[in-house]
Amino acid sequence: MFHGERDRRDFIARRFLLRVILGRYLKMEPWQVSLVCEERGKPRLSGAENPPPLHFNLSHSGHLALVAVGRHWPMGVDVERIRPMPEMDGIAGAFFSMQENARLAAVGPEEKGEVFFSIWTRKEAFLKATGEGIAGELGRMDCAQAPPGWSLHSLSPAPGFVGALAARGAAAAPLCWRWCD
Repeated sequence: MFHGERDRRDFIARRFLLRVILGRYLKMEPWQVSLVCEERGKPRLSGAENPPPLHFNLSHSGHLALVAVGRHWPMGVDVERIRPMPEMDGIAGAFFSMQENARLAAVGPEEKGEVFFSIWTRKEAFLKATGEGIAGELGRMDCAQAPPGWSLHSLSPAPGFVGALAARGAAAAPLCWRWCD
């Protein structure tokens, strides 16, 4: 599951941080917050009633983690470090809609990475929110606009990173906090 000791430590730290955040919402100690994974890997509160008391999602890229929490709507979040990817055009050709590929083709090389990852994070956040995960229909969906009944928000969580939040319903703009060590 982990590629090395550092990956294992980062996973433990992210899960602890998630439990701290959820514990504050639930007025519980972090060790009392029990998580399970749904069929496609999306975490949820163990034993949570339907609907659950909290909806949440976690994403990470490098050492940056992004957590979304809300009480009313299923949600998904994704974050990516903007970086060179030699296979970017092939991935976009396979998984982006015609409109998204046109948007990517319309920008210069200095903006291409940011546009690519902005599109990717919106798609992944939406698929995580629906519980489909990235095995869903990436190529057939266009996330330039939110699907009916959903809201999509582009995020700038830190320099050199882009992210997105997808939530069911017409959610207001997200409130964002940074937790720095």
